[in-house]
Amino acid sequence: MKKRILRNFILSIEYFALLGSVILIGYSIKNSNWEITAAALAVIAAIIANFNSQRISWKQEDEYEADIDINFDLKTLSRKVLFVIENTGGSRAYNVNFSVSPELEVINNQIIKNGNINFIDKKRKNTI
Repeated sequence: MKKRILRNFILSIEYFALLGSVILIGYSIKNSNWEITAAALAVIAAIIANFNSQRISWKQEDEYEADIDINFDLKTLSRKVLFVIENTGGSRAYNVNFSVSPELEVINNQIIKNGNINFIDKKRKNTI
């Protein structure tokens, strides 16, 4: 969530700079000040290039983050239902903490309320 707020803040600054450059172009054309028009067009080109490069780098950053999914595996052949914690992201997930509410009763009458997994490799799953 914090990353999303920061990214939106950066994008809003870029949009305001883009809007300011467009307004500057309008005033410079009205006053026949062509040097300022050329400079404002160069600024707009730089803002658009920066916008595109940020989108690409943010996409790559998101692909390399760990992404944890928790679900129940109902496809097993036995009559057991497995509690599955899977890392679908692009890197290893460290210190995965989870809590289950209400408590989950598993094989041998063990109860799972919360747990900790040291790491889950990318594209791997742990079953409980």
